[in-house]
Amino acid sequence: MLNPSVRAMARRSVLCWLATAEELGRPNVSPKEIFAVPTRLQLQDPDR
Repeated sequence: MLNPSVRAMARRSVLCWLATAEELGRPNVSPKEIFAVPTRLQLQDPDR
């Protein structure tokens, strides 16, 4: 069962395709999913 937090994260995910090629030019394409995880940057005073 997916809780509301997991559902919200899935709504923010992005599906994209990553393509590379080997030396002979043969392509390799694969799907990648990126999750946007909210973070908060906190700066701390080093003298604390």
